[in-house]
Amino acid sequence: MVNANEWLNRVISTSKKREQATTLSVYRGDRVGVCWRSYRDAPVEYFDGNQNNCLIAPNYCFYNVGLEGELDLNDFVSLQELRIEGTAQQQQKLTSLKIDKCIVLTKITINYTTLGSLSLGSKPRLQQTNFVGNKRLIFRDIALKDQIETLTSLILPAKSVSLNDLKLVDKKIKEERLDYHLQVIKSSFDENNQLWLESLVDAQQEVLKNNSKFARKQLEKCKKKLLEALTAEEIQDILNKKIEINELEVQLNNLNKFLLRDRH
Repeated sequence: MVNANEWLNRVISTSKKREQATTLSVYRGDRVGVCWRSYRDAPVEYFDGNQNNCLIAPNYCFYNVGLEGELDLNDFVSLQELRIEGTAQQQQKLTSLKIDKCIVLTKITINYTTLGSLSLGSKPRLQQTNFVGNKRLIFRDIALKDQIETLTSLILPAKSVSLNDLKLVDKKIKEERLDYHLQVIKSSFDENNQLWLESLVDAQQEVLKNNSKFARKQLEKCKKKLLEALTAEEIQDILNKKIEINELEVQLNNLNKFLLRDRH
């Protein structure tokens, strides 16, 4: 693995090359696909020492590159196509991807990375997107937009906002974020694992509500099955989100009971 920004500074070092680049593809695996076939007859000097990477400006294609950390592409103002792909076995271990200023992008493919969040920004020409195998990925633009709209719809028409109202909004936001998180995970699952994921969430809900022996047993069974597709930390993160939502629901119920008693 290489530090993503340090690697980028080395392979596309000048600001002029970055400004002119229209295609950037970075693959974790071997040379395959359109980019290699398009340039397979190019002179040797356009490739690295083992003819692995295509370096024909304004199109850049790299293979066998494992990235980690932050990748800042905001200098690539003419970029139209971006592909960053890991594999199911070897993910691109990115923590941040900056593409806010890549406003002429038409195609984005981000597959099998460890990205936790991504801001697309304004992309009026964007026609095609592909996000597969990014188990933790949440789009900040969408999450922020939804939260602002939810809060605005509550606060603006009201003369006053109660603690109960705020907790209700908080619960709704957490539910929507969990649902979105689950949809992202499901996008990389086969049908069998999707069913196990749904069963995991249902079993956790039953444990929180009734704490029955059957529900606890079912929860452990689901966790064991999903360890073939997720890490223990990822499974626990899902369960913790469900616990947070349940705690808010309990608080809301208790608060409503208190308010009813207070009125009487």
